Amino acid sequence: MGKKLLISFDTDRIKEYIFATGKLREIRGASAILDELNRSDMVEKSCEFQAEKIYANGGSGMFTVPETSAAAFIRAVEKEYRLRTQTCSITSALTELPPGFTDQDAIQPYLQTLMYRLRLKKDENPPHQPLLTHPFLRTCDSCGGQYASQNVKHPEPELLCGSCKNKRDKNKEVQADIKGVINRKLEENVENELWHRLLSNLGNEGYEMKGKDRPEVFSDLGEMSNPENYMALIYADGDSMGKALENLQNLEEVKQFSEVVDNAIYQSVHEAILTYLEPGDKYFPFDILMLGGDDLVMVTTAQKAIEVSMKITQKFSELTQKGLGERLTLSVGIAIAHTNFPFSRLLNLADQALKFAKKEAVIRKRYGQEIETEGLINFIVVNNSNSLDFDSYYEQILSDDDQNVYRTRRPYNLADLQYILETIRCLKKENFPRGKLKGLRDAIFQSRNQSILEGVAFLSSLSGTEHKKHRQTFRDYLAHFASSSFFPFFPWFKEGEDYYSPFLDLIEFYDFIETQNEVE
Repeated sequence: MGKKLLISFDTDRIKEYIFATGKLREIRGASAILDELNRSDMVEKSCEFQAEKIYANGGSGMFTVPETSAAAFIRAVEKEYRLRTQTCSITSALTELPPGFTDQDAIQPYLQTLMYRLRLKKDENPPHQPLLTHPFLRTCDSCGGQYASQNVKHPEPELLCGSCKNKRDKNKEVQADIKGVINRKLEENVENELWHRLLSNLGNEGYEMKGKDRPEVFSDLGEMSNPENYMALIYADGDSMGKALENLQNLEEVKQFSEVVDNAIYQSVHEAILTYLEPGDKYFPFDILMLGGDDLVMVTTAQKAIEVSMKITQKFSELTQKGLGERLTLSVGIAIAHTNFPFSRLLNLADQALKFAKKEAVIRKRYGQEIETEGLINFIVVNNSNSLDFDSYYEQILSDDDQNVYRTRRPYNLADLQYILETIRCLKKENFPRGKLKGLRDAIFQSRNQSILEGVAFLSSLSGTEHKKHRQTFRDYLAHFASSSFFPFFPWFKEGEDYYSPFLDLIEFYDFIETQNEVE
């Protein structure tokens, strides 16, 4: 019996390919192409070369393959990626397994070697080289990164590169298939097709789809949002997945881990859609831009983003606990902005918010704080052109190290986030004057001593009978986040030498949280 090799594949620069443009139709087409390459084409190629799948999702794959056909298998996968995408590539690495190796044998030494080799090969990939310019050469009207080679006349005359043309064609194909699924005129072979599977499952759960479609452009989401013309981008990613993989003992466990995680993120999104994303008159109030493995990028109407993120985070932990006996967590970054805001910047803000949440989770764990059982959710609401970098926004707007002042408690766990939502709904239900929140926000941005004076004045302005309950609501809100119920520093509470205020987070969320009356 010949030698067997363990092969790992990982798609290069996924985000650069999927989000090469800010146009929804090309983003969706790119995502569909990569998902099909990863889940279907790669697996079909493996059968041609007697390779056995361990997993294939989330832009990566792992297989065992006979040594005699390993090189040919790799070449076939790489060729398929080049043909289908024109601009995207995939990196592979392999390691030899001992004779007679089975799925139940210890895998960690070989897995560690494989991951190390894959990392080295990916680091060797040359960076993107800018195109040479010439008066007779024109770049793509859409991405601007490749030479134009295709003349497109619909929906408007454009010159596109082959990559963008392929993305648009794939988007049209998926759109046509979606109509077939909705009208029950397409055979439901949905195992590897995200939208086929999702819509078929939603339809079986009673989700209203007749006459509906995916949004054509981001402004379609804005028309369904409250406030109007806003949208939200949700970026979620699993926490400490590398460490979880290090605890797996054999290939059978690797298979199970990958399958459970991939299914958990899908099922979590599925349940969030059923619970919170009721279709509009014409369009679904969401679109999934990337989903697989432990990654998710989706857009929704602005007022649903928080609850959708909370449901996904909660459900993911529950499903991994059930499937693996271990509670895995997601971190989430949310960016809310006007639909005219450049998509690439919105994606970057959500990505930075996500990374900040992951970093904060590590810090909290290091300093002995209670470990979050369902992950942390971070957010940014873009209300001016200065909100282009989350780290700068946090350092320049949300914190003041000179005064030991922090105008936020983000990122939040689910319990605290739920409390913020309940407080906002309580204030809205009681018709709290929206203008008074502006005064509280202005107070938070004063010097610390001045803000305390204005905070006291704010509470004093709520002393009348009609505001008695409001006053208690604000005091209870601060007490929820403070370690002590005594705080003479309203709107701050003190921890050590630092002062924190959770009110700015409430104010930023305020317009994007619906009451039951608004939903109806």
